Amino acid sequence: MRPHWHTHFAVEDPHGHAEKARANGATLLADGISATGTWVRLKDPDGATFTLNGTK
Repeated sequence: MRPHWHTHFAVEDPHGHAEKARANGATLLADGISATGTWVRLKDPDGATFTLNGTK
């Protein structure tokens, strides 16, 4: 069984990067706004999840 991690990446445009990831097979799991900015959670085709946190 392959281990899966949940990874966070800080990016300027989470939704823009999420669209690129979705074009490569990722699935949108959730998105929202927190005290630190916008975020998007995705799952890649292999099942690993990751969050893109906005830096603006």
